[in-house]
Amino acid sequence: MPVPYAVIEVFTSERPGRKGKAPAAEIVRKIASLRVPARAIVQRGSSGSFENGEVASTSLEVLSFALPVKIEIVLPERFLDQVLPAVEALVSEGVVLVRRSEASLHSMESQLVPRHLTTADVMTPHPVSVTGATSVRQALEILLKSPFHGLPVVDSDGRPVGIVTQGDLIRKGGIPIRFGLLPELGAEPAAGLMEDLEGKVCRDVMTSPVVTVKAGDPLPHAVRVLLDRGLKRLPVTDDAGRLVGMLARLDIIRVITLTAPDLAALAREEIRIGGVRLVKDVLETRTSAVEEGASIEEVLRQLAAASAQRLSVVDSEGRLVGIISDRDVLVRFAESRKGLWRLLASSLGIGSAGGESTETARKATAASIMTRNPVTVTPETPIQDAFKLMLERGLKRLPVVDSNGKLLGMAGRDALLRCAVSGAGSASSG
Repeated sequence: MPVPYAVIEVFTSERPGRKGKAPAAEIVRKIASLRVPARAIVQRGSSGSFENGEVASTSLEVLSFALPVKIEIVLPERFLDQVLPAVEALVSEGVVLVRRSEASLHSMESQLVPRHLTTADVMTPHPVSVTGATSVRQALEILLKSPFHGLPVVDSDGRPVGIVTQGDLIRKGGIPIRFGLLPELGAEPAAGLMEDLEGKVCRDVMTSPVVTVKAGDPLPHAVRVLLDRGLKRLPVTDDAGRLVGMLARLDIIRVITLTAPDLAALAREEIRIGGVRLVKDVLETRTSAVEEGASIEEVLRQLAAASAQRLSVVDSEGRLVGIISDRDVLVRFAESRKGLWRLLASSLGIGSAGGESTETARKATAASIMTRNPVTVTPETPIQDAFKLMLERGLKRLPVVDSNGKLLGMAGRDALLRCAVSGAGSASSG
């Protein structure tokens, strides 16, 4: 059945508009930012004339500085009131026409990682950095006060020579848990760890050499480098090799969330969408879970063995009933932090457990500390919706359940990103 559509035609020129920029480029960018199902095409004329008598031509006989330009935008008619004022606001000189039409077909391909963006468009610019001589203690203090989890290490010319990550601090720095949990332990354990770091500098613990991308690289290329190397973040350099930014998985998820089409809205407009990827395309079936009656020791062992921050809790039928994070364990036993610290250290093989407060922690079960009603997705959830949930809730992995609530597996950031950038359905851990 034909669907009402509108066509907006803008007749203008190359002459810079109100903001000193070419109106065609500004209009195209504005249309893209509105996230409506609209297509735009820009045609640059080789000659033309204007109302004021000016003649424009590419011929040598007539010198022209502003050739005529036509911009044509086609979209479902119900979006016209949203788009037309935005277009008119960018046309300081020209004619804007609107005509109605009907579309017998509107088909599009889903592309989650925008191909027109460069790494510089998405990266975090002017990142905090350290040198190889910076103390590990100082690096940790920076990380504890910051939202990021990796510090680039640069030489005297500002070129990246390494990176200090949470994994480096655990493997080489002697920190037994992720540093985001250190404040939950209380002053005494944290102070002891800081003392243990004395004398160590960043060159002792950093990952080197470091993989980098350039600011001008297409974003899909940078995402593939990040995924193929199994990294969570990448230093970004200019053409001279100097550090100018950092690109993290979260940066990419954020831009996908901002630019991905609203599939439900498109379906209401009877628009056919190809290439839509679903959570089932990246489902990781091997996942760590414990039953409700599992002891805290078992929970800690599972968290350590899986190198994960979150653990699924299921009932006897395999239905997901809750999630336990390492932070949950510490927060729920705030009154017995010393004992829990010893229990945690024992479970990770770095100390021995014992003491009355440790026994208090031992008596708890997974059900008593888990967070109920966790955020979940189904196999049929579009991956852009999964990304949106991750961004809104600050999650790295999402439990995948069937219609009965049975745990089927997990969907992680890396697997979702790989699917988003390549369209391939192969799963990987995230």
